[in-house]
Parts: sequence; C-alpha cells; structure tokens
Amino acid sequence: MRIYVCVKHVPDSAASIKIVGSNQIDESVTFLMNPYDEHAIEEAARLKEKVGQAEVIAVCLGKKGAANTIQSALAMGADRGILVTTNRPPDSLATARALKAA
Repeated sequence: MRIYVCVKHVPDSAASIKIVGSNQIDESVTFLMNPYDEHAIEEAARLKEKVGQAEVIAVCLGKKGAANTIQSALAMGADRGILVTTNRPPDSLATARALKAA
C-alpha cells in the first residue's frame, strides 16, 4: 500500500508577513510544514505501522526551499518525498495537475 500525503510549505504563523507587489509575500520569513499536514504525516505513519506493508510518500509543490518541508516529513516517518518545483505561485487547478502528475 502507498499512502500519499500532500504537504504544503507555508510561512511560520509567528512571522511578520509583509505583502510585496500586488499579490506576493516577502519570502525572507521562516517557512515550515503546514501544521495540519504534520498531523496527516503522523497519522499516515501510524497507519503504516498498523498495516505493515506500506510506504508513506510526502508530496509538495513549491520552490526549492520547500525541500525543507519534505525533509521534515521524512523525519516524522515518511519513507519518501517528492518535490514538484515551481517558481511562480500556482492556482488550485495547476497544483492539482502537478500533484497528479507526480
């Protein structure tokens, strides 16, 4: 069994986020894994232990810095990570297509 968990690389909620331009944020703040996605990774790892023959795969769409989120998922129990890199903020449809392709 393969358990895919989509994880998102987001700004730290404690950071002071500044808007740059019309619709972007200053990316000099600390980024980390979305806290809800952390719960999903933990639950996938528990399910893997229960089932036995399973593999947890964390998938993330983002810039190169999102590799840190994949590494966090691996440290939490994911077996593999897939980072789909992009340099522009994708919309929901582009995200869904990229994650499906991965």
